[in-house]
Amino acid sequence: MKVLIRPLGLMDLPALARLQSEGIPLDPKRSLIQPQDPLRAALRAPLAFACPSAHTYVARREAELGQGVGFVQLRCRPYDWRLADVAFIAPALGHSPAAAELWTQLLTAACLDAGQWGIERIFASLPAESQDAIPFLNAGFIIFAREDILVNREVALPAGSPPALRPQREQDGWALQRLYGALLPMGVK
Repeated sequence: MKVLIRPLGLMDLPALARLQSEGIPLDPKRSLIQPQDPLRAALRAPLAFACPSAHTYVARREAELGQGVGFVQLRCRPYDWRLADVAFIAPALGHSPAAAELWTQLLTAACLDAGQWGIERIFASLPAESQDAIPFLNAGFIIFAREDILVNREVALPAGSPPALRPQREQDGWALQRLYGALLPMGVK
């Protein structure tokens, strides 16, 4: 499928609203801590002071320019505008047989354009063994690090005992930095 990929424009907003229900979020931490749908992030992006907080790219069929067929959204990290995450991509691979090729095209175009904004590194959080990783690898991404997110669904505390956790204190900083340094591989820091 021959597509035309470009940054999001006002005429693309209806397609973005429609496609966000067919896509998948790829930034699990931010999705849990600061949930924001792609349409809202795209509308708020131009309001950022220095650099847009989100960069959204829309793919349209070359033959019929009115119909959006997919999009990818990069979101800059709040503490460093040179780093961004692939936050959302649509459609999901199961929605279309051509979605994998579309993802590769979208990711390639987004990475090329992101460099013009001063973005130096783009990260994506997804299982390396999944089918979702193949278009990322085809677009030039590499497996950099892996993390496991563990969830304890049942906390069984003895009756009457207070939790052993407390809020972080200023004097904890040095010990936490040492723990961070000991656990994280050098390339991930």
